[in-house]
Amino acid sequence: MDPSTGMGDPSLLLIRVAVWMSMLFTASSTSLVARRNRFCRNFISCVNWRNPRVSFDNRLHSETLHRSSGRSMASLVGEETQSSNRTSESYGELMTTRDSLVGSTWMFTLDIGREKNTWMPPQWAASGRRMQIPMLCTFKEGGVIESRIGPYLSMGIGEGNWRKVGNLLKFWIEIEGFEKFDVSLPKGKLHFTTNAWGNVLRQKGNVLTIRATRFLVRKEWRMVGTFAAEQVQANDESVTLPPCRSYMRGGNNGDFYEDSDY
Repeated sequence: MDPSTGMGDPSLLLIRVAVWMSMLFTASSTSLVARRNRFCRNFISCVNWRNPRVSFDNRLHSETLHRSSGRSMASLVGEETQSSNRTSESYGELMTTRDSLVGSTWMFTLDIGREKNTWMPPQWAASGRRMQIPMLCTFKEGGVIESRIGPYLSMGIGEGNWRKVGNLLKFWIEIEGFEKFDVSLPKGKLHFTTNAWGNVLRQKGNVLTIRATRFLVRKEWRMVGTFAAEQVQANDESVTLPPCRSYMRGGNNGDFYEDSDY
């Protein structure tokens, strides 16, 4: 090998790589700036949540990069860190915009199963089986939630908490977890996300997620199903919940072809 090329010297190779990266991230021409931003967006899309319905917080990365073509990566990382700190507020923090939901009772029909672009393991709910769990929730003062589920499913329900910011309602409920066939939920917090306009909630297509760890250190949101919302006017004690059940979703057009109670 020709020593003049410097290919045999690791230190010179590292210097060349550093010079190339410096040119990539500091060039002021339009083409290189666009190339730099495209590289950053592609990199972030590889390490963040891919489902746009779930990545309410994570997709701020790509939107910030798209709007900030002329700023340094250090400033972008600082802004993302501040955004992460703001979104990690306690669910118990009081919000003045959520008072209209206090005292209301809702019937949530949880539809647990595999969703498109979920990051659950490949074998999870791979058969197409889903679990339908009716849940009754009452929103209390101080962000407290009282809840219970229908019969025939051994899954304990613990405390819950909620917050409403603008037209977005987020809450979580502690569950003991369950496992039926290849559908399961781990013990921990089950997170709910929906739109809310005053005391009116979005009826269908709401998102259920859990917080999971990949490779021992990486925290990520995983979509585990959807839920429907229906307001209940009667008192909590007078509402009879239907039983939990499983069903299969399959066929060429996604029809339901099996329905069974426990």
